[in-house]
Amino acid sequence: MRTPTRNPLAGHRRPNAERYVETHCYDNVRDPHQLTNPAEMQETADLRRDLAATLVARIREVEMVEPSIATK
Repeated sequence: MRTPTRNPLAGHRRPNAERYVETHCYDNVRDPHQLTNPAEMQETADLRRDLAATLVARIREVEMVEPSIATK
């Protein structure tokens, strides 16, 4: 019998998704063990919006589509 598991990265494996949801955003220099997830902090909202916009621009350039990224 197989036990169902929740894979938080499962949605990232599908190419050309129309919508992405922000779940993780780590500072690997200050927090190399990823103990704190800044995606859940209000004080990082501007940075996360900028990163999402940069990612959308790159996806548009490479895949010729413009997905949305839902931020917290």
